[in-house]
Amino acid sequence: MKRYAVKRDDKEKILSILNYDEDKKEFSIDIPKDVTEREAPFMMSLFVKRGISAYRCRLEHEVGQGTDCSKQQTEYWADIAGK
Repeated sequence: MKRYAVKRDDKEKILSILNYDEDKKEFSIDIPKDVTEREAPFMMSLFVKRGISAYRCRLEHEVGQGTDCSKQQTEYWADIAGK
């Protein structure tokens, strides 16, 4: 499992954790409850705005070989971006 903390350059506060499980080919985003929509990076602010603190996706293809998420997941991203 690979884990990455997302922070602003000028801050030490962790805004989210990106996880990637190489065996299962799944990634997830975990956002702490105290992160505000304004602090979060744009794509993650969409989750915060809707009250979503965790997002999971199983990769349909190998990383670097086209679309990472299924069509359903891509439509979900478009759906939350539009609301």
